Amino acid sequence: MKKIRITESELINLIKKVVKGKKTPLKEDGHMDIPSAIRKCKLILDDAEDIMERLAELQQVGGELPTWWMDKITLAADYLDTADDYINTSGNLNENKNEKN
Repeated sequence: MKKIRITESELINLIKKVVKGKKTPLKEDGHMDIPSAIRKCKLILDDAEDIMERLAELQQVGGELPTWWMDKITLAADYLDTADDYINTSGNLNENKNEKN
């Protein structure tokens, strides 16, 4: 296959030509619906319950958790906190619903 060189501005123009005429906005991952969010939250709850059960067992034995694992838990907690703040305080969900009506 022959390689071609293209500048950034040429690439942007090419993308604009391809996207031009598309009437539907692109979704981030194709799963922006409420039932999908509910399924994901149920999975989060199930995983959290499993982790809590194992942590309760480990607490009785003692020991330490790896730093990398604690970092994952910290990030997950932060992401969930941010999602909770958005859905409960931003009002954006209600505004989007009102715009469609």
